[in-house]
Amino acid sequence: MSLDIFALVKQAQAGDAQAFEVLVERSHLRLRKVAISLVPAWAVEDVLQETYLTAYRKLACLREPDAFLSWLTRIALHNCHNWQRSDSKLVRTSEDCLSEVVAPEALDVTELRQELATLSRNDRNILILREYLELSYEEIGEILDLSVGSVKSRLYYARKRFLEAHRL
Repeated sequence: MSLDIFALVKQAQAGDAQAFEVLVERSHLRLRKVAISLVPAWAVEDVLQETYLTAYRKLACLREPDAFLSWLTRIALHNCHNWQRSDSKLVRTSEDCLSEVVAPEALDVTELRQELATLSRNDRNILILREYLELSYEEIGEILDLSVGSVKSRLYYARKRFLEAHRL
């Protein structure tokens, strides 16, 4: 984590709304990748908004500003899983479907989401963090509160289960 992010977190904790906005801008792409791999495209913004609202409300509780990105990613994962369990995912009008333009890359994300849905929550999380977000073992360990050895072990077995489930 750069000193700049550390300073921004400290400023945001002191009530500086502009510092929090900069943190949102710097973390948005990372969180979008997490959300798009777990929820449909039309629900991503809702999940991200809930993530940032939670982070804003609880920012004062963050004792280690160095852990901000990991902490925020953990909140995003939690909100994605909450959304998956909720009934709100079933509520969508046909007008919403008609107004949505499907980009070619959206098909790949849809396919990825369907393949990941066959895995357990733990396997999904660790594969998304390593293979899709390309985070280091240390970063994954910080997000999931695991040792580096546990991350490597879980990643090995998650990859193995994924390949076994998707053999042709």
